Amino acid sequence: MIASSVKTIGAFAFSDCTKLEKVKLPSNVQSQRSAFLHCNNLKKIYFHNPTCEPDTSVPINAAIYGFPNSAAQTFADEKGYIFRIIDEPYGKYGDLNADGVITAADARIALRAAVGLENLE
Repeated sequence: MIASSVKTIGAFAFSDCTKLEKVKLPSNVQSQRSAFLHCNNLKKIYFHNPTCEPDTSVPINAAIYGFPNSAAQTFADEKGYIFRIIDEPYGKYGDLNADGVITAADARIALRAAVGLENLE
């Protein structure tokens, strides 16, 4: 989870994080530049700030999630990335792992959170 005090994701912040599969940039993040170079397993990146624009450090095989008519959508359309609309602030309610469906995996996360083994924030 990226802290609410973070405004900018700096250059190379996640560079070469080969195990990174999903990133949620909260609405307080105003910009990111060259932060995801060589993150070849990054499959999903969420832009919750409609003015925060991705850049080409995001792998081309990653889906960009954002709001309609956002900088993320414009970037994805112009550069040929997959774009998916964020329906709700953090996806579907109950979809705790943000994979687009509500399954037993989400229930497992909820149960782990209920007993203090996992933090949902």
